Order: sequence, then C-alpha cells, then structure tokens
Amino acid sequence: MLRWCLLIIGCIVFSGTAGAKPSEVVSVFEAAKPVGTGVLRRLFSKIYQAELWTDSNPWSYEAPFALSLTYYWSINGIDLVEKTLEEMRRQSPETATEDAKFEASLRLAFPDVKDGDRITAFFDPQKGVSFTYNSKPTGTIASVTFARRFFDIWLSQKTSEPELRAQLLGEKL
Repeated sequence: MLRWCLLIIGCIVFSGTAGAKPSEVVSVFEAAKPVGTGVLRRLFSKIYQAELWTDSNPWSYEAPFALSLTYYWSINGIDLVEKTLEEMRRQSPETATEDAKFEASLRLAFPDVKDGDRITAFFDPQKGVSFTYNSKPTGTIASVTFARRFFDIWLSQKTSEPELRAQLLGEKL
C-alpha cells in the first residue's frame, strides 16, 4: 500500500504544470484543453512543445486562436527570427521582400529563450498576430497576410513538420 501511495505522489509531483492552460490564454479562450499538442524533435532532442488553443471547432483561420511554444532548449532570439523567416520563405519564396519589413518586429517579439520559457502567438482574423513571452506582451504585427503565413509554418499542408501539424490539429496519424 505504501508503495502505491508513493507512486501516486510521485506522479503528481513530477507532472508539474504539463497540460496546464497557459495563463495568457486563460482570459482569451474558454476551451479547457488545446485542440492538439505535439513536440518538435531534432535527432534525439526535444526542441519545444506546441499547443493550439481556440474556441472554434474545428480550428479555422476564420476564428481567433493561439499557438503556444514551450521550449526545452536555450535558443538565441535572433536564431528564432531567422528560422521563422526561413520557414516562411520555404513555403512562399515569392514573399521574401515582404517579410523583411516585419523582421524588426519579430526581433522584438522573440527574445532569447531558455528551458521552460514560453512564446505564445495569438491570431486575430481582423488584426494579425500578437506575441507574449512568459505571459508578457512582446509585440504585434498588424498584418493578417503576414500572420497567416507565420502560422502556416505549423498549420499549412506545406509545413516541414506534417506530424506535428497533425498532432496540433488533433488528427489521427
């Protein structure tokens, strides 16, 4: 009996806040759980856990949503911006010059991250995208076109991570 009690207590203690609704999402969405969640991995390492939050069922670009990334690694903010723009250009190479005008805004929105830090991006179908870092606002880009291309990194059928996309959208693999 003691062994079972210790096992249960251990599960509670080590579960931490995994699966908890991010504080910046609480006041925006009523949903009790994300549409889907997945982990981006490289080789044998976890890079970040992603969660897609919305009150729309199914998820759609026609309704507000948020994508929350909780990092497992320390990553320089400049590297985050460069990787973001690289992924956007991979899907739509013809828009590279348009992206350049938003690079400074992305640099403000994406600070250096370390293990446990969270960046959440909120999509508003009329306004564009706004960002938070550990629940604190870091910037807004008032372009719906840019915002959709940004979220397409994870949500487009042309994503470089189709398995993560399927997990975020709650699809069976």
